[in-house]
Amino acid sequence: MYLKTNLKLRLDHIFANSAKGIVAYGIMPSALVFLGVLKIEKLQLPGAYGWLEIASLIFIVSIPFCILCYILGRRLERYYLFKDYLWARSFIVTFEILIGVTAVGLASGFLTGNLIITNKLTTWISPLLHSLIGGIATLSLSSTLFATLLTENTNLPGLPSKEYADLLAEIKFLIASLQEGKSALVWKKKPLLDKTKTVYVQEILIKLKAKFDILQKLIEDNRISGDFFITVDKDIENILKALGEIENGAGWEKYFSDTNDFKRDSNEMLIMVSVSRFLNARWSKR
Repeated sequence: MYLKTNLKLRLDHIFANSAKGIVAYGIMPSALVFLGVLKIEKLQLPGAYGWLEIASLIFIVSIPFCILCYILGRRLERYYLFKDYLWARSFIVTFEILIGVTAVGLASGFLTGNLIITNKLTTWISPLLHSLIGGIATLSLSSTLFATLLTENTNLPGLPSKEYADLLAEIKFLIASLQEGKSALVWKKKPLLDKTKTVYVQEILIKLKAKFDILQKLIEDNRISGDFFITVDKDIENILKALGEIENGAGWEKYFSDTNDFKRDSNEMLIMVSVSRFLNARWSKR
């Protein structure tokens, strides 16, 4: 719901703009080829490429690609509040890494003289495939790197800080607390709240509002988040208002359902939209 109306936030969830440093860390192991630490012998590639050769190449590429894509997906999920575009984001970042390691292989070919620029496209095929396969070899090293170094809670340049990731984890935990149990807030379902449960839910919402305020200060600008923090802050305030009115006798369907049985004024309609947007968002739990 939030991503549909916030282009900056949606693009960040698709292209991982706030964690682009992860691409650099994925390309980094390919420098081993540059330095000669990892040596890949020149392949004797066939002169003609039939469907079997192409299928074999795709199969070879897909194994480390998929492994790295999965590892990145789990890592990147820690940096985002919503489940949306998780695997699209992982695929795009992994593909960017693959392009990067292939480019490093080509650059190495230029420097060593294995790749000579000519006007004939056919002379590029063998060096390009050699660079691609060399890059695929380094993807295995990248997978190991992400499985060890990047799974630790460390502060690395180009990635969100440990403080940011920990704060997101706290926010996700609080939101999960609102979505689970008998007192859960669910769209189009009556909140089963007595006096004690209402106070408990209100306390969680107040804590959540405070956490979002801290998170906004950590980000410092709206180049990626857009007006998300203004929107979610208002939504939490409106949910608190809705709970207060329900506690005072208002029908739960007035704010927790889009039924037409109620005549809502403009302010009440805004509260209902806020409740719907917050409860229907696909919040991540990881």
